[in-house]
Amino acid sequence: RSKITVTDNGSAIVFVNADNQIHLVLPDWTTSTPTFQEGTLNIPDNENVRSVAVSRQGNRIAATRTTLDNQIDIFDYPTGQWYEYELYNPTFSNGGENTYDVAFADAIEFDYSSNFIMYDALNQIQGLSGVIEYYDIGFLNVWNESFNSPSLGNISKLFSGLPDNVSIGNPTFSKNSEFIIAFDYAENIGTNGNTEYDNFRVYGANLETGDNGIIANNTTFGYPSYSTMDNAIVYTKEFEPNNPNNDLFDVAGFNLDASKIQPTGDEVILTIE
Repeated sequence: RSKITVTDNGSAIVFVNADNQIHLVLPDWTTSTPTFQEGTLNIPDNENVRSVAVSRQGNRIAATRTTLDNQIDIFDYPTGQWYEYELYNPTFSNGGENTYDVAFADAIEFDYSSNFIMYDALNQIQGLSGVIEYYDIGFLNVWNESFNSPSLGNISKLFSGLPDNVSIGNPTFSKNSEFIIAFDYAENIGTNGNTEYDNFRVYGANLETGDNGIIANNTTFGYPSYSTMDNAIVYTKEFEPNNPNNDLFDVAGFNLDASKIQPTGDEVILTIE
């Protein structure tokens, strides 16, 4: 039911099964034909889970719940406890207060330190003509490394503001650079409060410099992922983009230049047999 997540050394694979529980797969890569031992993750409150992420070191689990609330839960293995973090939108104007118009988080991923969660979230704001909905990307501080304790849950945003009718989501870190990410971009072309997306793109961004670039134009959400060397990126692509009944998808990709946020060469459609 959610994106599969793997520790950096490949020793554990974590995902949400059909019963909304976190499952753990322990691979054995030492044989010519790898074997996989699967079972329900033995931690408390392993129920009603919608999405999950395991930290790169395997010491923490992040989860969102099927209740669709504005919360991300963190399970810390050394302490054996869950910690709850409420999501909000920081206000950047002088004297502004945080707003709590976050409906729920969706995609979640730990950073390299396991102290931050990168996430996307649906926001709902009451406007004059109805409820305005959009997705954006935030960074939640979940652990204070200096004190080895839960943090206060401070949040920062990838962009302090988005243009009207623009959503960004499905963020992912590159494999080797902690400040390089990719994400989906889409524009809401719906009317009268209806949500209908178009003008899809896959973007890359450098969190240190603030640079960003369009990696690919698309016709659907791409859910991008970097290659192991960060020299290429892959994403979902519609098989028949002009077919209104389309339910078939390809995996497409671009090679990347040294910036890791700009494509080079032509788009490649990957054949998986």
